[in-house]
Order: sequence, then C-alpha cells, then structure tokens
Amino acid sequence: MSADGRRSPELALLPELGDLVDTLAGLDRAGRIEALIALAESFHEVSESLARRPFPERNRVPACESQAFVFAGLRADGRLDYHFAVENPQGISAKALAAILSRTLSGAPLEAVVQIPVEVVEQLFGRELSLGKSLGLAGMLLAVQREARDRMKQVKAETVQV
Repeated sequence: MSADGRRSPELALLPELGDLVDTLAGLDRAGRIEALIALAESFHEVSESLARRPFPERNRVPACESQAFVFAGLRADGRLDYHFAVENPQGISAKALAAILSRTLSGAPLEAVVQIPVEVVEQLFGRELSLGKSLGLAGMLLAVQREARDRMKQVKAETVQV
C-alpha cells in the first residue's frame, strides 16, 4: 500500500496478493512471523509429474540460500500455475513466499504478474530480513516473472506464426 493508503496499481491487478500484503502489513512483528510460519506450513512442493530431482538448473532461483526452484505449469486458458521446490528444510521464508506466490499468482493474468514490484517482498516480510534472505526471496519473484514473460513471448510467437 502506498503512503496515502491506496494500493499500488500493480497490486490492484492482483487483489488476493494485495489483500495479503495489507493483512501482513497490519500485523506487529510477532503476528507477522506467526502468519508467515503458518503460510510456510501450507507449502506444497512441486509434484513429480511436473519436475523430478535433480531439478534443472534453469529453474534454480539465483542467490537463494534455501535452494529454491520455480516451475510453471500451463493452464488450458494459457495462464500459468506456479510450483516450487525448496531444498533447505529450514527454508521457512522461502516456503512461505512459495506458498504466497503459488496461491496468489497461479492463474493470474501474465501481464499483471510481470508488473509486480520487487518491493512486495519487503511488504510481505518486513524490513527485518537479512540482505541474503531478501535477495533470495526477491529472486523467487523474479523467477516467477521470468516464467510469465517467457510464456508471453511464446504466445506472441505462436500468434505471429498463425
């Protein structure tokens, strides 16, 4: 949310993500931590039908201390479902963000996904994160956006060919 209390235009396109940002921003530090741990507990790893170990390096999130991987599954309507693997069992922040991104961005318009500002990570987790964690979590969002951009390019190429 902006300083004047209005939701950013990018998050207005993704109401479920915007609502979650607003909810977490309204909590004190302890409440935010508790909510993020609960989100991490709701994390479901990518199914073996979509990806198997060892995961492809192309899907690895650079700079992520928790060794996260991002995968996209294509929906019939051309939108994407986002799936994650987090190799570090103690990667609670990565699991929480994976659960958030999977829940709020799967099926969302690709154009909206690529417009999410990276600052949303700080809005979700607060300013207490270490630089390393912040970079890794931002990298998870950027990897999701890369998948969305790649799909948009593919659709454009298919349209040109027809």
